Amino acid sequence: MHAAAPAVQNSWYRTGKALAAARSPGGAKNSSIQGETVVHFTTHAAVGAGLGTLAAQVAPTPAGAVLALTAGVVSHALLDAVPHKDSTSMTEVLVDLALGVGITWWVLAAKAAGGGLASPALLLPLLGALGGVLPDLEVALVYLGWMDRRRVIFPSHTGLTPHRLLPSGWGLVTQLPFIAAGLWLAFM
Repeated sequence: MHAAAPAVQNSWYRTGKALAAARSPGGAKNSSIQGETVVHFTTHAAVGAGLGTLAAQVAPTPAGAVLALTAGVVSHALLDAVPHKDSTSMTEVLVDLALGVGITWWVLAAKAAGGGLASPALLLPLLGALGGVLPDLEVALVYLGWMDRRRVIFPSHTGLTPHRLLPSGWGLVTQLPFIAAGLWLAFM
C-alpha cells in the first residue's frame, strides 16, 4: 500500500484567505498579499488571443470557434505549469487586469478594422482570449467568497498540477516571452 499524498494547498488559495482576512472587519490591516502564484491575466489573454488568431487561419467558424476556445483553455493549464510568481498586492492585480483587457481590446480593434465586427478574424481571437482567462473565474469566485475552495475543478487550481514558485521578479521574466509570442501570433 502506498501512503496517501499530502493535500496540495496552492498559494493562490492562501492568497484568497489573505484577501478574505483583509476584507473582514477584524482582519489584516495591510492589504498587501505575499506569495500569490497565479499567472498574470495579461499573459493568459495575450496567448489566448494569439491562439484564436491561429484558429481563424486553420478552421472556419463554428469549428474555429470551438478550436479557439479550447486552445485558450489548454494554454491556461500549460501557462499555469510554468514556474512563476507575480502580483503581490491587490493594486498589482487590478493593474494586470486593466493591462490584459487593454491588450485584448487593442488586438480586437485591429482585427475589427480588417474585417468587421462579425468576422472570424475578430471573433476567434476574442474566444481564444476568453478561453485563456475563463478558468480563473473560479479563482475569483473563491477570492470573493462566492464559491467554496473545494469546488474548484480546473487541474492547476485543484493542486493536480501544482504551481512552482520563483523569486519575485523572475516570475514576470518567465511570462514576458509568452505575452510577446501571443501578440506576435495575434498580429501575424
